[in-house]
Amino acid sequence: SKVCYLIKSIVDLFILIYRIAYSQTNISIIYFIDGYVERDIGFYSIPVQLFCIFNQILILILGLIFVKFDDKLQEKNIELGLIERMTIAILFIAVCYAVMAAIGFSIDLHVTDKINLLWMILFEIILAISELFFSVAGYTMVSELAPNNYFSLFLGIFIATRGVSTYIT
Repeated sequence: SKVCYLIKSIVDLFILIYRIAYSQTNISIIYFIDGYVERDIGFYSIPVQLFCIFNQILILILGLIFVKFDDKLQEKNIELGLIERMTIAILFIAVCYAVMAAIGFSIDLHVTDKINLLWMILFEIILAISELFFSVAGYTMVSELAPNNYFSLFLGIFIATRGVSTYIT
């Protein structure tokens, strides 16, 4: 029906918007880290390229915690649906931008102050939590809405939104 198509279109738009914001954050953060983050630990300077994989490592680590958290919610009969998970994901990405804004206001670009590496770790943790909520919401949406014979296709399209959003950004 037209109502279902409209709802699906709105959800798809939110998926693309979230993915664009997430991709933009990941791309922008590399430039920010290169210029404004104190990356020296003793005699070793952490390469910027290491931060490209840091988010994926955090997602793996936090994913285990996230599963336990989800189990605890289910034990208490608290069910987070698609909309709730997407809303939480978007709120977490908004918090990421707020953290970046706070960091931006705390440094003097003319003096080229460097911020502490811990700020970036906090930022990446918040970003990873956002991605965990969003991915679970997306996979749930696909499993609930996709017809059985098109499940793989729809799952592939959901995963491809990350590539499309990276290309757009």
